[in-house]
Amino acid sequence: MEKLQACPHCSNEEIKPEHNYCGVCGLELKHEVFEGRIREIVREEMAAAATTAILVEEIRLLEVRKRRTVERITDPAECQQILAALEVRRCSLQSSLQQLG
Repeated sequence: MEKLQACPHCSNEEIKPEHNYCGVCGLELKHEVFEGRIREIVREEMAAAATTAILVEEIRLLEVRKRRTVERITDPAECQQILAALEVRRCSLQSSLQQLG
């Protein structure tokens, strides 16, 4: 379990790991450590969700760019070159998305 460096309520720095309450204000310290960890986990999960949403949107936009490339680029070699580059980027984004879970 994490150790508080100071009481979050009164800033008392004379906190020891075995203390359950702050000696100055009486705040329950074990509860504060637990609540702090919950807040940290929620922040991490929100960041991961936002990152996932961004990656999904980038992949969607790459698919749109691929369709537009096929529609607008008349030179077959140039079209294939652009499509290959877009596919490399899509694979990279897809890999990042899979790593997030």
